[in-house]
Amino acid sequence: KSVHLKNYLIVGLAIFLITATAYTNRKTGPGAPINLVISQPFWQSLNSDQWVKDRILPVSQTQTIMAQNNLLPYFITKAENLDLFKGNYDQKPDVIVFDISPNQNANNFYGSSQQVVKETISKLKDDPNYRQLKTQTPDYYIFTNQNN
Repeated sequence: KSVHLKNYLIVGLAIFLITATAYTNRKTGPGAPINLVISQPFWQSLNSDQWVKDRILPVSQTQTIMAQNNLLPYFITKAENLDLFKGNYDQKPDVIVFDISPNQNANNFYGSSQQVVKETISKLKDDPNYRQLKTQTPDYYIFTNQNN
């Protein structure tokens, strides 16, 4: 009988710990991984990735591309010169790509922040050296250098 009681305690403790972990992780912040599972914008962004691949990937191998952490993997086989966006575009890359979809994982802005990305988008819109390309998704921004 004590073996059954011990098993019930172990199962009860396991259920409690899993529930407590899920609750705590859920309350950690909007970038918590468990929040992405239940985030509608996250799943919509996965569907829009095909557009990113179709529209952005026809890039010349000689072009320099600057992008956020979550977008760079799309360009690994397409361009020789990749640069992680770290808060400025002083290197004057040929193509700059941003994704400011809501409820993203904070790691997507590694080396920067969402606020810095939004400020840079505003600067690029006013920069005469860069032209903004139209996108199907309003949260994606693509800028091309007009001098290259």
